[in-house]
Amino acid sequence: MNDSQTTTAPKPLTAEQLASYSRPGSADMAPDGSRVAYVLAPVSKAADKDNEHAVSAIWLVDAEDGEPRQFTSGLWEDREARWSPDGERLAFLSDRAERGKHSVYVMSAAGGEGRRVFDQEGSISNLRWSPDGRYLSFIFTDPETPEEKERKENKDDVKVWDAELKWRRLWLIDLEDGNSARAIS
Repeated sequence: MNDSQTTTAPKPLTAEQLASYSRPGSADMAPDGSRVAYVLAPVSKAADKDNEHAVSAIWLVDAEDGEPRQFTSGLWEDREARWSPDGERLAFLSDRAERGKHSVYVMSAAGGEGRRVFDQEGSISNLRWSPDGRYLSFIFTDPETPEEKERKENKDDVKVWDAELKWRRLWLIDLEDGNSARAIS
């Protein structure tokens, strides 16, 4: 190190900084390698003091210059952004229609409004495009039963191992056939 360079120890993080920190996740590279879509979410709900629900936004970053830009508003919990094979669209999960209930959306990579292509009670994960861009696949887990909802509302939180197993099924959405969806396993 020369005389013109000095080093200082990093300052400790404050509680306010920790509470307002956002972390990236769920990154997906565009097929042509030009951009990365990722999710930016607050570390804690305390980071969003005005909102009792989880929120996150999808961001895009240019691979060449590293300049990020917000792609979705961050008013809802948007997650699992996935590029279409042609790089023209992004599919993602969002609870923008109903808090806590994620649906599948598809949106032009140029921006605009997301179009809901799947909406059903239950949880969705592992969203993926088919190589030809015609289908979206995902894992769908059955929703709570009315009895489970009632117990939750009554704060009856007793759990019995193996008593309330949920079916997990593979589903396909055919985007060229009016967004028809079907379980295939």
